[in-house]
Amino acid sequence: MQDKIDYKKIFILGSGFLGITAVWTFYNAYVPILLKGFITSSAMIGLVMTFDNILALTVQPVVGALSDRTSSKTGRRKPFIAAAMPFAFLFFIFIPYRWSIISMVAVIIAMNLAMASFRAPLISLMPDIVPSAGRSKANGIINLMGGVGALIAFFLGAKLFDYSVNISFLVIGSLMFIAVMLVILRIKEPEYPPLIDEQELPRKLVNLSLTALLISAVIGGIVYFGDFAGESLLQICGGKMQLSIIAAVLAMGIIVITLIKPSLPEKSLYMFLAIFFWFFGYNGMETFFTLYGKEKLEITPGSAAMILGAFSVAFIIFAVPAALFAGKFSRKRIIQSGLFVIAVAVLPLFVIHDRLPIYALMIIGGAGWAMININSYPMICDMSPEASLGAITGLYYFFSMFAQTVSPPLIGIVIDKTENYASIFPVAAGCFVIASLLMFKVQGGEVKKDSADL
Repeated sequence: MQDKIDYKKIFILGSGFLGITAVWTFYNAYVPILLKGFITSSAMIGLVMTFDNILALTVQPVVGALSDRTSSKTGRRKPFIAAAMPFAFLFFIFIPYRWSIISMVAVIIAMNLAMASFRAPLISLMPDIVPSAGRSKANGIINLMGGVGALIAFFLGAKLFDYSVNISFLVIGSLMFIAVMLVILRIKEPEYPPLIDEQELPRKLVNLSLTALLISAVIGGIVYFGDFAGESLLQICGGKMQLSIIAAVLAMGIIVITLIKPSLPEKSLYMFLAIFFWFFGYNGMETFFTLYGKEKLEITPGSAAMILGAFSVAFIIFAVPAALFAGKFSRKRIIQSGLFVIAVAVLPLFVIHDRLPIYALMIIGGAGWAMININSYPMICDMSPEASLGAITGLYYFFSMFAQTVSPPLIGIVIDKTENYASIFPVAAGCFVIASLLMFKVQGGEVKKDSADL
């Protein structure tokens, strides 16, 4: 690994993240519209749109672990990126060719599978090529570029979609193809020794992921074909299919957490649990914010999305400063400070109904989210063996995606019980507080002493 951070490489790697973020942002915004042409049920559309989360829970940890054990002339990450990304591009640009609902869903599943097969290896390149002292700063730059990708999808993608649906998918997909090809061609992976037998986490992760997938599928089938749920629970979850998916994902999470615990240092387990809780709170708030705006603030969904956009803009602005703060103080302190800031920012939204102070609080919350999100991945990388960074990256996405999969239905139950969409904010604030308390148990993950000064 190089002693100094190479900013040229960081921007090249960031361009890959920009392309991926543009594709996912565009996918989440417009694929539901295309599905609506075939499917009238919002619950079924929501089910199709969870395929990426389900594959992130199953495929990404396995591929990340396998990349740790791969040895080739081009490196251990790039073979997965080069093999999967072109298929992700092809399937993505074929999504708008809606010959039938079966063909469209098949293409969507294939696209999600291909995307899940190279995301963890690509993200793992960051700690591979950046020394410990520069990882927060590098992650800040990469996330800043990801934010630019989201803006491209929102503004350029929207205009292209109105002009031609097929061309819009082609242009956004081509952006990802070119950006990731730049990563493949211009970034040289550092040489690592082969993974020795004593370092068993990747192999265990592969085995337990496949075991968890099988058991959770059985549990989901039992819930679907059995008659255990009441009508109210079925209504909240959107039907038997949705409930069976939720039950399967919950089972998978419990299985993975239980079985992986002996293989992880206690400090890492507490960090992963903290990641779960802050993503649970954030995603629940993001999912129901437009409905909160419509029902509680009595504004249009577009106006509510603009308020939520202020949160995202603040995150982009504070991405690099959040990394610099971690360099001056410590990652743990900055993450805990960010959790305090976002909790304090969102809790008053339970009672505040005026748009101007809500905008201000969302901007503050976005700054807090940057302090958390920019430093968490570098911290978990520096708590882990260099040889297992792919497996750790897969676990990072497992816990974050697990939270994002189960939080909407569970927080939906709270909303239904309270009959108040503003209840999302106390729940989110509570999750941030729990994550902050878990962080007290986390040790390590700071800049390594032998890292170069950057």
